[in-house]
Amino acid sequence: MAYDSIDDELHVIWEAQASSDGMIYRRYTITRDGRINITAITYDSSVNLQLDYSSSNTLGQTVAIWNNDGSAHGLLIAVWAKYGTGFAEVRGSMRQLSMTSADGTAGNWTAISSAGVFSTDPPQVTADKIFTATSGDVEEAAGIRGGSGIHAKDIYVFAGENNSTNNRVDVYRATWNSGSLNWSGGWTSVGVLGQINTTGGGYILKNQLLTRPVLDTANDRLYLG
Repeated sequence: MAYDSIDDELHVIWEAQASSDGMIYRRYTITRDGRINITAITYDSSVNLQLDYSSSNTLGQTVAIWNNDGSAHGLLIAVWAKYGTGFAEVRGSMRQLSMTSADGTAGNWTAISSAGVFSTDPPQVTADKIFTATSGDVEEAAGIRGGSGIHAKDIYVFAGENNSTNNRVDVYRATWNSGSLNWSGGWTSVGVLGQINTTGGGYILKNQLLTRPVLDTANDRLYLG
């Protein structure tokens, strides 16, 4: 879920229980009283968009990011995982919001940086293929970095990779293009953040236990657990 401070709305990327329902974008209107207390949160039924779904593969944890890019209603960014036989991917898509029913039309969504080519079980919207492997599973965390450095407006995606070759957290960055006010600068593989021990017993899906990225504003440093 992401909070939209321009429209006082909640944007939610649902991971539905049935895989055939998939990843769904819905939003909710906040009603307040004269003291700004929340008195109701109401589903906006004009938007109910399947970003991705599958009858046979697994859809993983979602990330919703709202960004005030200077437009009338801001940008909504969705990042999610999908994996099955022969593939494991982290995908991403975005929409410059109009706050109309047009936000619920798949053809109005665009890639965050560069549209990927999906040979297996493609999404319903144009999307990036941020991480890809040929086996195993993957879960992700993502956020716009923030802070004051040269990468403050870049998007960072952390992929918890789990397959026969690697058990680790890979880091990817989409570079903010200040000229076009988007991330068309492309994705960069930043490297490996660390290893995940999946062979020592306990919970075998440790790659799912990624925290939300958090910025230490005093030291301008991004943290992930």
